[in-house]
Amino acid sequence: MNESENLAVDLDSVVPFEDLDANDELDRFFIDSFTISEKELIEKKWVQAVHDRYFGLGIPELVAVYLLRTTPAPPETDEWAWYVISPAGNAILHRQAGNHPLHALETYMEMMQTLAALADSDKEYAVGEEEMPAMDKERAALILETLDEIREVLSDEASDEEE
Repeated sequence: MNESENLAVDLDSVVPFEDLDANDELDRFFIDSFTISEKELIEKKWVQAVHDRYFGLGIPELVAVYLLRTTPAPPETDEWAWYVISPAGNAILHRQAGNHPLHALETYMEMMQTLAALADSDKEYAVGEEEMPAMDKERAALILETLDEIREVLSDEASDEEE
C-alpha cells in the first residue's frame, strides 16, 4: 500500500459543487474560477476527466483549493487530487499533499516558494513532464507577492477566530 492509499479523503472538509449556491456572489466566483480553469487540467494532460468536484477553501482573487475525483493521467496516479487556482500559478497536487484543503494549500505555498527561489538560479525546471523555462524575476515577484497576501489573510482570519 502506498502513502496516498493511507490518506482518507476528508469529504467533511469540502463542499460538493452541487451544494454551492450559483446565486451567491462568492460561491459564483469560485464556481466560475474552477469552470474557466477546468479545461487546463485536461489540455495539460494533468487528468483525463473530472468526475466529482468539491470546493475546499478560497480567498477571492488570491487562491481557491478544490478536491477532485478524476480519471488520472498517468493512470497509476491516485484518482483524488487537489487543484489549486491562483494568480501565482495553478497546480494539481495528489493526496500526498494531505487530506484537508489547508494541508493542500500549505503544500502549494511551499512548492511555489521553492519555485520563486529559482529566479536567482537561472535553472530550468519541470512540472510533471512539462519543461518550463527558467523562472524570471518578474514572475517570481508575482508569486511571492501573492503568497504574502494569502498568508496575511490567513493570519487575519486566525486572529479573528482567537478573539
